[in-house]
Amino acid sequence: MTTNANLSRTDAFYHHLIDVTTYLRGASFRDELKLDQAGLLSFHWADCQSTCLLEKSEVMYSPRGQARLGWLMHGLEKLKQIPTWLRGPQNTMQSNLYDTYDNFLEMPFRNILDAGKDLLISTTGQAGPYLPLMSHRWQDREIFRDFVIKKILTKKMPLRHFRIRSKLEGMVYFQGEDMDAFPVKLVQIMPSGLLFQWSSPILYTKLSEEKRAFFQIDLSKFSDVYDLSGRNSKSLNFRVDTYNFFKPGLPGPQSGAGNEVFLFVKFQDMRLESASEIFRPLVEAHYCEIRKACSKLMAGPVQIIEVAAA
Repeated sequence: MTTNANLSRTDAFYHHLIDVTTYLRGASFRDELKLDQAGLLSFHWADCQSTCLLEKSEVMYSPRGQARLGWLMHGLEKLKQIPTWLRGPQNTMQSNLYDTYDNFLEMPFRNILDAGKDLLISTTGQAGPYLPLMSHRWQDREIFRDFVIKKILTKKMPLRHFRIRSKLEGMVYFQGEDMDAFPVKLVQIMPSGLLFQWSSPILYTKLSEEKRAFFQIDLSKFSDVYDLSGRNSKSLNFRVDTYNFFKPGLPGPQSGAGNEVFLFVKFQDMRLESASEIFRPLVEAHYCEIRKACSKLMAGPVQIIEVAAA
């Protein structure tokens, strides 16, 4: 639970924000809600079960929601005019970019990919060059995002638990004979931990081989916005024993478009400093604010539908 002290401290965060209701009823599907003037933290409606249900209901029951979905679909439909070629071990099949993105997000298709792991794609011609379909390198980030939004709004699928998007910079250190340091980004803050992103393949190897990793998050700008005046240090430093990342039965780093690699670190696996004392009250306070707005909108004429959440 968030303490009274934490709530009173976070009350001041909202004085400069646009109204959450305005965001949920007035923004495009792609827009994010800035949570501070510096743009360090933001929220997207797809990152919360309640706001997903709200958007799905508007799409189903209101002319405005149907018009918004129609506009999104109109842009995606143009991708049907762009051919793609999918090459397997036996043959090559021509498709189009719309169907390729759409099928890529469907679980049966992804199960086939996991079984084969050698399906290639070309967006230039049957002669290639080809890229592994599972590498994500053929994807455009914004197009992929729009297909995810379309799937959330039009199909039954697991929905995300609440999280906040972040633009905080950090470093990961390994202390051997020579200290190695690699830049990372803190991209999502969740109630149970932090999601980091990096693009160096060497860092994956180091995390697999080294016994410990030391994370440092730059809080210099963050502390000014979120009043961390009680801290002597302008950085957050914690240690993680890397076997927690790669134990049998636990998922390892996940690749994304643009060769980024993502790794989730639980608060309970962090040593030295407690990241949860800084970030968990923020998540709870913002979640409370957004839930209030959802409750008001749910009480209106828009009906709410049941969707499985994960």
